[in-house]
Order: sequence, then structure tokens, then C-alpha cells
Amino acid sequence: MNDHNPQMYVEIVEPDLEDSMRSLESYKFEDLSLKEGYEVSRFVETPRKDILCPICLGVAREPLECIQCGILICKKCANMMAHSTNRYLPQPRYMEKPRLTCPVCRSKAAPREPSLLLIKYINSLKIYCKNRSQGCPEICALENIKQHQKICQFSTICCANQQFCNRKGSKSDFITVNFPKPRIASYFNNSRIRKKDKVVCSEACKKLLLMKHALDSGQVNEALSMYHTAINELVSPRSK
Repeated sequence: MNDHNPQMYVEIVEPDLEDSMRSLESYKFEDLSLKEGYEVSRFVETPRKDILCPICLGVAREPLECIQCGILICKKCANMMAHSTNRYLPQPRYMEKPRLTCPVCRSKAAPREPSLLLIKYINSLKIYCKNRSQGCPEICALENIKQHQKICQFSTICCANQQFCNRKGSKSDFITVNFPKPRIASYFNNSRIRKKDKVVCSEACKKLLLMKHALDSGQVNEALSMYHTAINELVSPRSK
């Protein structure tokens, strides 16, 4: 006769968010991006732990909510986790569509959109510009940070003269190239629409782009004139 009590071998444990996040932090997900969420250090005040994504450990970006335990996960993190082949995140082979398993409570139920109140709270958090280390002093609400960073003068950019230059630097230190509207349509481009302005690192790169633009627009004589002018500027100081 078996005297074993089945209850001795069954233990129901409520998922603990902090323990789960510590275990996930110690494990390196080779096939997941760990920088999808907003870095905690970028916020003026330390964010609450219940709005942190347990995958990337940042403030959840485009968050999804587990309907079982209520944790938030970045939309991109959830998508990559559902497609993961990691042995710690198994997916049945017979499933036609990948399905997310909650990293905290292991629920397989589809996550939902968080409440509008929670989204509004997250979007109102004050955050530093990502270019703070380059000198940007901007602090604004999370919902406005993307718009600011598009025009931030401290962002690191590449010189637009990529054919001859690979320099990178702060946007505030670069020069804007204003292209004139073509007077005639070129052989390759049957349009007289003004070309969008670009940003370069030096006057030399600016002249090269303007010459190329003149050639592309069919203004060969003007391009040659710009070329000779640039050569004379290089030779003149040496001849003195």
C-alpha cells in the first residue's frame, strides 16, 4: 500500500516579479535584443519596477501586458521571445504560429494592451535625451523624446559625402549643404525638384557634393568652374 501523500510533492508558488527578473538578468539571451526598452538610467527619477520589461530590463517600449500576472513586456521583446529557439523558452514544433510564454508566470495566453491610464503614466515620465553624454541638456516627457531626438543638434551623424568620407560627429559641428534647384532636367533624373539638404563635416565635403549635384543636374560647365575654383584655392596659399 502506498502511504505517500500527493500533497507532499505539489507546491503552488505565486510568481515573484523581482526573483524572475533577477534570474532573467543573470541569463544571457543570445538571440534576443537586450536594448529594446528605455534604459532606466535615462530617467530623471528611478522608474517603478512594475513597468520594467523582464526581458531587456528597461522601461517597456510599446508595452504588452500579461493577462495572468500583469507584467509588462516590450512589444519587440515579446515578438522575439515568441520566435526564440532558446531551450529555456521552448515552443512546440507543431505550432504553426509562435506563441509567447510569459517569462514570469509561464502563461501562454496572448498578452493584451495595457490600460490607457497606465500608458499615459509611462508617457509622462521625464527622460533625458539619448545624446546627453554629447552635451544635450534636454529633458522632456517620454512621449515627446522621439520627436526631439530627430532634430537634436547633439546627435551623432555620418558625413553625407559617404563616397569619399567616413567621418562621424555631432550634428552641431557639421555644415548644411543647400542644393540649388536644377535649371534643367538631367539625363538620369528627369526632374527639376530641389534636392533635399544634407549635412557634411567640412567645406571640402560640401564642395564635392555641390559639384556632384551639378554634374547630376547636367550643369557640366558649372561643375568644372567649381572644380577649378577649388583647385586654385588649394594652390594659391602655396604660391605665396
